[in-house]
Amino acid sequence: TETREGFIVWPAAPPLAKLYIEPTTACNYHCRTCVRNTWDEKIGFMAFSTFEKLIGDLKTVKTLKEIAFWGIGEPLLHPDIVKMITLAKTLGVKTELITNGALLNEDMAKNLITADLDTLVVSVDGASSDTYEEIRCGGDFDQVQENIVGLQRAQWELGRNNPEIGVEFVVMKRNVAQLPK
Repeated sequence: TETREGFIVWPAAPPLAKLYIEPTTACNYHCRTCVRNTWDEKIGFMAFSTFEKLIGDLKTVKTLKEIAFWGIGEPLLHPDIVKMITLAKTLGVKTELITNGALLNEDMAKNLITADLDTLVVSVDGASSDTYEEIRCGGDFDQVQENIVGLQRAQWELGRNNPEIGVEFVVMKRNVAQLPK
């Protein structure tokens, strides 16, 4: 950029700070709002060897601060998700995972905690069973609530504060009234 004082040179792109990784495009739900409803791509799972290569290549990226595991699929369906988080942590970055919470049983909760996951966000889109299960087809609102409480219990049992737990709520006409709940 030319200024009165001379030229200012800006980097062509901002440095890479956050990387989004989609471990799988498979999902155990059939949510009304999901792009997968109109998507005709083949379901896939990232090979762990591909992930290992990626992490190896990222060792040279000193600006990387966070790796987020999410996308069209449910990350907890990937058989190596805990190993992926553990390996990502070797880069000294924060890790985040967004899930529908259905597979967050006691063993998975403890594994995510010991893998040192920093943030876990559960997508709910409803504050009652009726609304939740109408939007998140195949979901069980009570089970997801129980799984979140189970994660908190596991944190207490293991004496850990991680992961930070968040709730994601996509606002629509059918659920906006439940947002305060």
